[in-house]
Amino acid sequence: MFPWKSNSWPFEQGKEQNNKETDQYLKSVLSSAMSQPLPDFIKNNDFFKQALQMSHTKTSEGETALMYDIFQTHDSCIIQVKIPDRATLAYLKVSHSPFSCFIESNGEKKFQQEISLPSSVRKKGAKATYQKGLLEISLPKSSQHSLSEIPIHDLEA
Repeated sequence: MFPWKSNSWPFEQGKEQNNKETDQYLKSVLSSAMSQPLPDFIKNNDFFKQALQMSHTKTSEGETALMYDIFQTHDSCIIQVKIPDRATLAYLKVSHSPFSCFIESNGEKKFQQEISLPSSVRKKGAKATYQKGLLEISLPKSSQHSLSEIPIHDLEA
């Protein structure tokens, strides 16, 4: 049997887990991993090519509006959008609903894009930062999941 309650397995006893520290660590690891170019085996694999094409939507003209990656941590949904030209930021508008993020530009290249989120997010607390060609949008997850009871009607009675 495993010594689940022993002091040496697998975490330090008496030390509380700090979700904020864990979340920050995960964000930093994922941010650095997502900003690196994709390895050749991913670029050349049909499965990954198809997944990448599906994640980047098309504009009405047929050209890709934005290149983005989306992932989630324990308490946030994070979208990283590649924006190489910093001047584009002046024309960008970012907004969100509980299940989507909207990015639009009124600049020289006009576009509007909706990004579906993997989970519902809160109305307040969203942050957007720009650094090294990446716009990172962090949306806190909603912890309120309202349940509605559905009555069962016995049609045979």
